[in-house]
Amino acid sequence: MISRFYVSLYLILEFFLQSLCLKSMCLYFTALIYTYVTLIFNQVSETENIRKNLAIERMMIEGCDILLDVNQVFVRQGTLIQLLQSHSRGSSSSKGTGSKSSKEREAVRQCFLFSNHLIVTTR
Repeated sequence: MISRFYVSLYLILEFFLQSLCLKSMCLYFTALIYTYVTLIFNQVSETENIRKNLAIERMMIEGCDILLDVNQVFVRQGTLIQLLQSHSRGSSSSKGTGSKSSKEREAVRQCFLFSNHLIVTTR
């Protein structure tokens, strides 16, 4: 919506470019309008990002103070399947050898990637 407003205003100003004096004034106002539109767009983006972060923070039982930082920009969300190994108590094998006595389980984790952090949660 903002970009359509900017384009329409630019076309109106371009229509009135009849003299050199008006042209320089129109170019000045066009640059000024572009600055304001960019500022408004950035504020809207920051507000949407804060809302998204708060929605994610509310999904977590104990909350997450990291998400309350306004500089955290949400990048992506997805699931992670973590393989958990549990060894039997009587086994004398070393870790990671892949012996028959070890059992593998899967745990589904929810991941949230932000500009400065990766948050991995359990469901």
